[in-house]
Amino acid sequence: MHFRHLAWPTQSPDMNIFEQLWSVLESMVRSRFPAPSLKQLQDVFREQWYSVPLETLQNLHESIPRRIHTVLQTKSGPTPY
Repeated sequence: MHFRHLAWPTQSPDMNIFEQLWSVLESMVRSRFPAPSLKQLQDVFREQWYSVPLETLQNLHESIPRRIHTVLQTKSGPTPY
């Protein structure tokens, strides 16, 4: 089996679906607590982490091939992710 090495930064947000997951979590938290204290924020994030819909996680996972394709098309340049 042959694997193609793709050149882009190892911590690229383009390929890291957790970057989008953090955005989902932030939206969930901010909808409940517009300006929480740090302690409240930690508690709410912990609570919301376990209530992220499975469909959201599946959609992020399924987006990986599209992300790879976009990174290849842009030759590791900026992407819309």
